[in-house]
Amino acid sequence: MMTLSTGDLPDIVEVLHQRGVRHIALLGGADTNTQFFNTGLVNEIFLTIEPLMLPQGISLASPLSSKIDLNLKSVRQINQSQTILCHYLVKYQNDDDKLKPKDQYERYPKPDRSPEYIN
Repeated sequence: MMTLSTGDLPDIVEVLHQRGVRHIALLGGADTNTQFFNTGLVNEIFLTIEPLMLPQGISLASPLSSKIDLNLKSVRQINQSQTILCHYLVKYQNDDDKLKPKDQYERYPKPDRSPEYIN
């Protein structure tokens, strides 16, 4: 199911939560990612690293409104091409206008187990 929405991101996430959505996979570009980071709505990142160097960089998010710390939870190779999957927990700096990860976990409970990945 895909739904297009407009409005403030925290309000949209709350509506999705009321509809039973407990997890959102954000597959956006730097602009979309930045909007979610700057409103404090990202609590985990699954980042893949490919064994490839590109001539120009691709930004994950820019410009961020404040520093965001990432705490590495796990690393694993996910295919024969040596793609690496890094799982990070997001920790925002003390910024009262953002939802903190602890608050997110209380409002939106984490799954009972991690997603399965092909090894």
